[in-house]
Amino acid sequence: MLVYIALLSLITIAMVNALIPLSRSFATLRATQDIHAAAGTSLERMIRDIRASGSISAGSTFDISPGGLVLISGATTTEFFLQNNILMLKQNGVPVGPLSN
Repeated sequence: MLVYIALLSLITIAMVNALIPLSRSFATLRATQDIHAAAGTSLERMIRDIRASGSISAGSTFDISPGGLVLISGATTTEFFLQNNILMLKQNGVPVGPLSN
C-alpha cells in the first residue's frame, strides 16, 4: 500500500512539473498573438486612411526618429505619430488616442 502511495506521489509531482512550463508557454503565445492582432489593426487603420487621403502634409517627418505622418483628406487632417513607443492618432488636431493597447 505504501509503495502505491509513493508511486502515485511521484507521478503527480511529474505531472505538475510538466504543466508549469506548459502554462508559461501558453501565456507567452497568448501575448504574442495579442501583439500581432494589435499591429494588424493599427496597420489596417493606417492603410485605410492613407488610401482615403488626398495628399500628405508638409508637416510629415520621415527623416528623423520618431517620425510622423500627416494625411489630408478634404477638410479632415489625420496625424499618426509615436509617443513613448505607442502609435497615437490625432484627427483635426484633437488627440483620438492610441491605435493599440
